[in-house]
Amino acid sequence: MNRPGGALPFRFGIVAMPTSQSSVGSLQETARTAADLGYAILLAPDSMFLLSPLPSLAVAAAAADIRVGTFVMSGPLRAPAVAAWEAHSLSVLTEGRFELGIGAGLPGNVPSPATSGVQVAPPAERIRRIEQIIDRLNALGDHVHITMAAGGPRTRELAARVADTVHLTGDPYLDVAGYRRLIEEFQETDGDRADRIELLTNMFIVGDGPVDASVVRARGLDPDRLLAADAATVLRGSVAEMCDELQRRRELTGSSYITVSEPMLAQFAPVVERLSGK
Repeated sequence: MNRPGGALPFRFGIVAMPTSQSSVGSLQETARTAADLGYAILLAPDSMFLLSPLPSLAVAAAAADIRVGTFVMSGPLRAPAVAAWEAHSLSVLTEGRFELGIGAGLPGNVPSPATSGVQVAPPAERIRRIEQIIDRLNALGDHVHITMAAGGPRTRELAARVADTVHLTGDPYLDVAGYRRLIEEFQETDGDRADRIELLTNMFIVGDGPVDASVVRARGLDPDRLLAADAATVLRGSVAEMCDELQRRRELTGSSYITVSEPMLAQFAPVVERLSGK
């Protein structure tokens, strides 16, 4: 790896799922709880079947001293100027606590073009739009932290040039050894920025208790297959064992930014307490 002897300090995020049943009170309570438990950031996905992430995050950020971010904004759903304007606005309103997570893909459950009016551009154009969004956002004011979801070679090449954090997407059933190879391939493209790019892993299963299959299936995944594959998105064991394993994986892969879903917030908190900033 490009970071012999260790990687960036650990930080942890919680992924909320604001639905039509959410309220100002529930979003703000999640933000306060996450902040009190030591999570560094509250994230919201971009799906037209959930509440819009940006107003949801603005409401949450008003309640607690915690960073907020999209995980991830779908570039194809917005014109570049609109996306940059929205991101800049939230960065200003949160006094710099907003992080723009962005990707070139569409949410898996986006309504059809006939229903939504969204016209899906070819992949190359979608990637160009991401670069335009970031360029326009940078031109509007102070730097906003950029997290990119990067699946294909061209998206990874762009992420290597412009992102502060990278979430390498692809096969969710990949084990740690396979994930390490994926990161090594990515780092071949990021040149002298390798030591400055934060690597994110989103965990689907944590702990040594029963698996919350609903959380996994909500993402279109098979929990039994994840467990059988010993996927890098699975972190089993006691608190001490999870901490040891995260440190081992950081040595192997460099991944130091770990996210979990909101239902795991309290369960994963002891790991957050032990490892944040270390």
